[in-house]
Amino acid sequence: MSKSKKNFPDPNLIFEKYGADALRFYLMQSNLMKAQDLNFKESSLNEIYRKVIVILSNVARFYTLFGQGNKDLSSPSTENVLDKWIVSETHKLVKECTNSLDEYDTVVACHSIWNFVDDLSTWYVRRSRDRFKSEDVAVREPALKTFAWVLHTLGKVIAPICPYISEEIQTAFRTCGADVKESIHLEDWPAFDTELIHPIVSEKMKLIREIVSQGLKAREEVKIPVRQALGDATITLKEDEAKDIDDYLSLVCDELNIKKSSIVG
Repeated sequence: MSKSKKNFPDPNLIFEKYGADALRFYLMQSNLMKAQDLNFKESSLNEIYRKVIVILSNVARFYTLFGQGNKDLSSPSTENVLDKWIVSETHKLVKECTNSLDEYDTVVACHSIWNFVDDLSTWYVRRSRDRFKSEDVAVREPALKTFAWVLHTLGKVIAPICPYISEEIQTAFRTCGADVKESIHLEDWPAFDTELIHPIVSEKMKLIREIVSQGLKAREEVKIPVRQALGDATITLKEDEAKDIDDYLSLVCDELNIKKSSIVG
């Protein structure tokens, strides 16, 4: 890229189109942070804008739909398997980002954040919608409090890299009546608890998502849409994979719209 040849997009247009956070994230996750060359690609910046910044904004707005009146941002539940998983993943994120940023390694931190944002949006929030909407307080409140804790923790983790979207998350909590500090940048850096990081839970959930992916692929191959309920599905797993997986099978049934699933291992 050359300033004289002007063979690069106007920075002002980039800020206007994608915002400062997307550009900051793009640069901090690039090889530039390892003293290597970088050829600017607007398509890569656009991907970060769509898959990180826009998703975070949508998740924050989604919280305001159900979080009105919730002031508890520090009591996540681990009773539900989804809650236990996302709490584990959040502590894992804090640990990874704490260690990497202490070493000034923003590349690893950004990679961890990107993966977590995808997990939070496409799996946890989407699979927990019915619980957020439930009229049963015993179902709704643990899910909502877990969501609030996770989102607030995430906001604090991304604050050094994406200061504006993290402030938008903080604003969402203030809108819902939570007693938070005026700015996310006045909050303390979150602590992680290694005892709440469960690698086995992460592996089981990864397996479940792969089962769902294969199930959706099988439906597509035989041209049976997800909206058409099926009676039973047989899942073939290795013996070690089938161990202690019963609690996760309801996720498979819900996602694939089947009434019953059975394991063959």
